[in-house]
Amino acid sequence: QQQLAGMDQMVLAMESIKQASGQNVDGARQLEASARGLADLGQKLKEQADRYQV
Repeated sequence: QQQLAGMDQMVLAMESIKQASGQNVDGARQLEASARGLADLGQKLKEQADRYQV
């Protein structure tokens, strides 16, 4: 019975790890999208600043 309980705990732990890994992947994708958006915004800002250089 102790072995079965240990196996159940192992399964729960593995499921938790899987869920956390999925959340990390989602977070990384969001971070990548934010970085891309920030780079685009920076490029647009540079283009606007270049227009007004004297």
